[in-house]
Amino acid sequence: MKKVLSVILGGCLVAAFAVFAGCSKGDSHKDLITGDFSAEATAVQRTQLGEALSSDSLWGDQSQDGWKFSIENVVYGYMDIDAVAMGESMVIDTDMDVSHLITLEKKDGALSLRGAGNMKMDMNMMGIQASYSGKAYNDSDYYYLDATVSALGQKQSVKQKMYLSEAMGIDLDIDENDLIGSFADLTPILESLDDQLVKIYIDDSDEQEQKVKIAWTADDFTQYFEDILNEDLGDMSGVSIDTGSLQVENFGCCEYYVSLDKDTGILTGFGSKLDFTLGMSMLVEGTSIQYTFDYDLTSWVMQTEKEASLPSDLSGYEFA
Repeated sequence: MKKVLSVILGGCLVAAFAVFAGCSKGDSHKDLITGDFSAEATAVQRTQLGEALSSDSLWGDQSQDGWKFSIENVVYGYMDIDAVAMGESMVIDTDMDVSHLITLEKKDGALSLRGAGNMKMDMNMMGIQASYSGKAYNDSDYYYLDATVSALGQKQSVKQKMYLSEAMGIDLDIDENDLIGSFADLTPILESLDDQLVKIYIDDSDEQEQKVKIAWTADDFTQYFEDILNEDLGDMSGVSIDTGSLQVENFGCCEYYVSLDKDTGILTGFGSKLDFTLGMSMLVEGTSIQYTFDYDLTSWVMQTEKEASLPSDLSGYEFA
């Protein structure tokens, strides 16, 4: 039982940070970037938006000692993945409600980060039903959970950790200045600016912030999804997408939101809403695997004046 719960906990850890980068089922949440998005951006405004989002100081001057920036990441919704190969099915369903406050700081020439938050997650991992609720923390090296995990009719309280790079699914080098990309991937927005089929709306009515909404069509979203997959699979021998198999079965929305301080140019908010069901076939060493991705996921990364604090007992957490 302990081993099963450990595996489930590891899945919770990975799933929690995998979405750090994602319309939602929950009505209890509110959009954190709102405005009058009725006016489409002009060609000049699209160019200006690209220049603003390409700035190397979107979160201020990280090279300066004493630099500090805090963000609050809110993620909620679900991710369901179904894979079928040779008559066998594998299903991984995840419902989540995550809030995590992160403070990044440059002190004595070193860059560090710390975070604290709450997480509630329900998972179905290949037939094993599990749920998690508790506190989550991170420092520059590890991601920690103070959790109650329920599975197979039993509950277990755990205090466990894993490497932050593993939890996020990427190698986070905090000595690099490009920290924004670890928490808010602006690439889809920047790549959409020249695509006239992607609708961009700008609200300039607020005195302090410019607010932007980017809405993708189903066709553009499908093409972008396929391009990303082909890029990721490019270096993997024997793995490819079955040509023409990628189909959007249901498209609710693919929307991105940004807010920028008009005086400083600082990125004060970033959000995304994904609501789609997508099917595709992949060839792995000659074997066809049918995938269905069902997403209804909302994510916000917002600047805040609050700072994260860590408990004193993290050194006693065990590896998951």
